[in-house]
Amino acid sequence: MIDGYGIHGDGEGAIRIFQKMVRESGVKPDQVPFVALISGCSHAGLVEEGLTYFKEMDKEYGITLLDENYGSVVDLHARADRLNEVKSFIAAMPKKPGPSV
Repeated sequence: MIDGYGIHGDGEGAIRIFQKMVRESGVKPDQVPFVALISGCSHAGLVEEGLTYFKEMDKEYGITLLDENYGSVVDLHARADRLNEVKSFIAAMPKKPGPSV
């Protein structure tokens, strides 16, 4: 459902479903809902929200960040025409960028 909302440009709907999943059902999210959520934020122009969720993956949920996660943030910035941020983000990555990036 998170991905469905995001694909159709309803990033706020994706956020609502994600928050409901975490808060009401107590589900601890893994990589999959975060990739969908950040992608949904990207499609809806919710850059700051997407960045917040990216940071929460590691800090709040202890999720190991994969190339797909970094790629989602690159897409988030690129769709918002924030190419300087893309360059800075890639340069600051703790690992060599893979194909997703």
